[in-house]
Amino acid sequence: MQHWLEHAIRSFVECDRGNRLPGSCRPIFGAPLVGYADAQDPIFARLQEEGVVGPHHRTPVDWLPEAATVVSYFLPIDPDINRRNYPVDYCSERWLYARFYGELFNERLRRKIAARLRAEGYEACSPPLMDEFASRELSSNWSERHVAYAAGLGSFGLHAGLITDKGVSGRFGSVITELQMQPTPGERTDRTENCLWFSGGECRTCADRCPVGALHPDGKDKAACRAHLRGRGRSVQQEYGFPYFACGKCYVDVPCERTVPQG
Repeated sequence: MQHWLEHAIRSFVECDRGNRLPGSCRPIFGAPLVGYADAQDPIFARLQEEGVVGPHHRTPVDWLPEAATVVSYFLPIDPDINRRNYPVDYCSERWLYARFYGELFNERLRRKIAARLRAEGYEACSPPLMDEFASRELSSNWSERHVAYAAGLGSFGLHAGLITDKGVSGRFGSVITELQMQPTPGERTDRTENCLWFSGGECRTCADRCPVGALHPDGKDKAACRAHLRGRGRSVQQEYGFPYFACGKCYVDVPCERTVPQG
């Protein structure tokens, strides 16, 4: 079943027209990574601890009582879109499109996976598409990045993004299902193993690229980051109709943009 599901996800990413920039034949996302977590894994309880995500973060069974598996995936952004966002003085138009049209596609993919599982006779849901999904104190009650970590897709960097085998620049999604599937093989990496800064203090490129100095070894200043996005968002909303600015400078033109960097 896992091979069938992964084939369906990869085919949808490759073929669906939603995975395209407006007026372009280039894809927004390349071939995805897919991981699996046992819905009963103790790590989901640990995500509820203060300093991790928080008590507001829900476990898989809170969303789906019969949950057996969490399917998590990473959609790496096309390298050309990344390159166009390298300059530090502005956010490129293609990056803006990738952020918002890309998330619309991500929603389509979540729905597609859940629908295919249900068609096979297995209940499934995607928390970000549910009425109960909510943000609280600059974090949500279902963190796609932390769920991806639980599914073995990578570890966190100084920028607070998850560094996967295909880098940090991309978007995550997940679906919870009652179908029992084998968790991603191997042990999860250390929480910050893939980050050059945390593994030896040799890199702080993402922090140097942040326009508002929001990245520090003791944690990301989420309030400063959000204020930057909201503050710049007024002009973006007027010109493009998007609800806020999309920065992304700490995810591109950095050693972990498209791979796990080697120290």
